[in-house]
Amino acid sequence: MKRTRIAQTLALVACASLFAACTTNFGAQRPNTQFVYPNSNVKVLGPISASITKQGWLGFGVLPTADEVREVYQQALTQRQGANVIVNFSEDTKFTTFFLWATTTYTISGEGAQMVVGKQRLR
Repeated sequence: MKRTRIAQTLALVACASLFAACTTNFGAQRPNTQFVYPNSNVKVLGPISASITKQGWLGFGVLPTADEVREVYQQALTQRQGANVIVNFSEDTKFTTFFLWATTTYTISGEGAQMVVGKQRLR
């Protein structure tokens, strides 16, 4: 009788954990975040996008570090020949927990552009 009760409780906990998942999305549109030098020519080259996914137990180590964010940024830039800035971009983060397991996906998308600093003669 006691073993049956324990087995039923464990089965209930297992079923509850299978359906105990939560996904949260957050992000922001960043239209004016890339600094473009005054007196520069900016040529939009086309849309670009890159992402990184990290996973871990209890949510430890699933947030991207600053170096990983820079790496995603560079991956996005390599999609367009000559691109050196991203304009009108959005950063999106999707955080999913499934019982004790967590997954984070960080995505950056926008317009790859080439910025060429102009030369101006001063009098």
